Amino acid sequence: PDGMQEASEVQAEIDGMKSVLETDPIATLRFRLPVAKRTKIVEGEQVETGKGFREVDLAFFIDLKEQSFPETFTIKQAQMLFPGHEFVDYTQPGTPQFNKVPRDVALDDVSRKTGLTSDEIAARVMALRQQRRRINELEAQVRQASVETPLPIVPAQTTEEVTENWNTVGQPKLTVKQALALSGFFGDYVLSTDTYTAFELQRELWSRTRADRSEDFKARMQDLIVVQGLGVEEAFNQATKETLAGQLPVVRTDFLEGMSNEMRGALFTVVYHNKELQQYPLELASTITALTNALDGKPIPRKKGTGSVLFPEGGSAWDRLNFAFGKKPKVLKAIDKMAKENKTLKDVVEAVFHETGREPIPLDRESADYLRSLQDTPQGYTALVEPQLGFPLYSDLKNPADLQFAEAELELGRQLASGEITFEQFESRRATARDEAYPLPPVTKYDTPIDKAFKIPPMFNFLEQSMFNRVLKQILMSPLDIGNLLRANKASFDNSYLRQSKLLLSGHPVLAWQAHATAWQSMFSQKHTEAEWELITRDPDFQIYDQIRADTGHDPLRVPAFAATKGTEQYRTSEEFGFTRQDVERAIPRFTAWLPHVKYSERAFSAGTNKAAWGVWKQKLAFARRYSEKIASGDVVLKEGEAFDIIQEMTEEQSMLGDLIQRANLRRFSGLAPAMNAFFFAARSKIGRFLLPKHLLGITVRDGKVGFNPRVMREAWKDFVLWNSYIGGILFLGDWLDLWDTETDPRNAEFMSARIGKTRIDPWAGYRQFAVLYARLVTKTGVSSVTGAEYDLDPVSTTQ
Repeated sequence: PDGMQEASEVQAEIDGMKSVLETDPIATLRFRLPVAKRTKIVEGEQVETGKGFREVDLAFFIDLKEQSFPETFTIKQAQMLFPGHEFVDYTQPGTPQFNKVPRDVALDDVSRKTGLTSDEIAARVMALRQQRRRINELEAQVRQASVETPLPIVPAQTTEEVTENWNTVGQPKLTVKQALALSGFFGDYVLSTDTYTAFELQRELWSRTRADRSEDFKARMQDLIVVQGLGVEEAFNQATKETLAGQLPVVRTDFLEGMSNEMRGALFTVVYHNKELQQYPLELASTITALTNALDGKPIPRKKGTGSVLFPEGGSAWDRLNFAFGKKPKVLKAIDKMAKENKTLKDVVEAVFHETGREPIPLDRESADYLRSLQDTPQGYTALVEPQLGFPLYSDLKNPADLQFAEAELELGRQLASGEITFEQFESRRATARDEAYPLPPVTKYDTPIDKAFKIPPMFNFLEQSMFNRVLKQILMSPLDIGNLLRANKASFDNSYLRQSKLLLSGHPVLAWQAHATAWQSMFSQKHTEAEWELITRDPDFQIYDQIRADTGHDPLRVPAFAATKGTEQYRTSEEFGFTRQDVERAIPRFTAWLPHVKYSERAFSAGTNKAAWGVWKQKLAFARRYSEKIASGDVVLKEGEAFDIIQEMTEEQSMLGDLIQRANLRRFSGLAPAMNAFFFAARSKIGRFLLPKHLLGITVRDGKVGFNPRVMREAWKDFVLWNSYIGGILFLGDWLDLWDTETDPRNAEFMSARIGKTRIDPWAGYRQFAVLYARLVTKTGVSSVTGAEYDLDPVSTTQ
């Protein structure tokens, strides 16, 4: 039949989707959820049983409230996803990221196992959830089709068959008290066929539903409090909405079938718990056979058989049922009534509820929208007669469209009567007027139902799409990777951290010696590099630094190549060495990070600059705390309306450190730093040198307002003056000793550089160009570095 063929196709689709779930790398992942072990008493001692955990998949972590895969996880959830990993950065109370582990960090272990990013994993989990829902819907369709198919006639069971079935099932699920109560309601229900009695029976069965919901509520509360770490009140509200909310089951066919099964089980339980019948298994089996045939709508025989222990004169099926239900005559009468009317238990249950009425089935949304779109007037107009038979009366007009068409038809009739138009013209113009008065409804474009789109197999599966996107991304990134490769090779072969650090370290000679030693040690020791980075990140004050970086983007520290894991932004690594990192997948950056001279130089550069920047940052934090204590003790009195905030103070100090160590903040354009670095040699370094005068003037920006910080200006001037003193003193000393010639005109491009013959030495690490730029902008003149001639210049063209 057609129905069976459709059911087979649905079952084939179910099997196909289940096979995908069994082989999908995301669907097969399992994680251990800790649960409390059960205890029981064995020989007087309390013993724990159970494994102490249950296995769950990634769908377990879907946010039930938002119905989406979460962006952050709790510490306990992250430890389930990444066993053995310590999430130290998210365990400090009072911080914004406390107990909020980002998705890419929590799924790092899963990403390594599957080769997918965290976003791809989240999308796959939601897709698998939709697929499982689709499987449940299809299985419901198969079950419904099988139920609606007429069942074959089952012959009466023999005593041996009933005995075998009874021994196989096991102990009854209902207690004696529950079975007696339910069977009592059953007797009243069948005999009375009353709406109130039917409702009482339904309410008795509903109590079972409430008991199941209470167990679900208890388990959900434990899961939310212990596993997800929610508070008691929040867990109570969420568990109530998820387990106790919603209406009880309505009266539908499937519910009626469930009711009949419950009542059937109650009647068999009464028979099973009869103590006298339990002593005689054959009598118990015969009674069960009689009850089975009676509930199936077969007549109850009253012919007595051979004698037995309980029935010496012979017992019939009626005698055995009377023996079991003799104390409940209503139940026995109800069973007898069903057998005489040749009705099964399900038919009797449905009959009473059909008589009490069912709720009307509402229209679906598509049908309702279609009915609303129908017009009030029909297509065309047939109430008006033809012109040769007369004209319509105004009493026949019901709406403005009728009036418009009647006026046009009357005018056309007048023209036809006066001979102005022919009859053919009258018919043509009348049809035109009718179309104008009663326009046809707009034709809606046919849209294919969206559910058909889910059945169409994609051209590429999920893994093939990911591979295609990865290859395309590598092709597009190749020009940038080549530029950064050349940049890294150009910056290698020397210990070059002093180029970026000498301005900052000029005012801190002790720290300069420590940074210099750190750079050389890190160049030849990977372990020393890792130890230096751990010394910074495990510092208790690093939390303040990292929070300022996340809020403002000021980041003087360079993340070493070995520490740049998945989830670390690429622009946080060293741009001077092409943003090298160890976890990159593209071929060119991986080759760049593998080159020995790049690897050694990058280690020395990152360790040296970080030692300098972090050392000065710690000094400024200690000074800010002492300054705050002086304000609190009254040693320092602030002006009226002035306030001191340690976090704001360190934000301004961190901004200055970034510019002085040539690590400028690009703010919203920070993500473009790798692309800019491939075409412009260290773009952030140039911007940092360009912004140096801002700190010399003490200019700060707070909440979009320009302010002044004398402590920032003092530090900037101290480093700037000492740096110029060191370099300038050496240049002038060499010039005085006739070792080289020094250019002193600030408008000359070779200002403050040493010249030996045709060789020029620039010790200023890029700052000289900006000094010449500012001098030319102020004087509006320039001096040729070749001829020494002075010339006028345009300030606009100079900055281009």
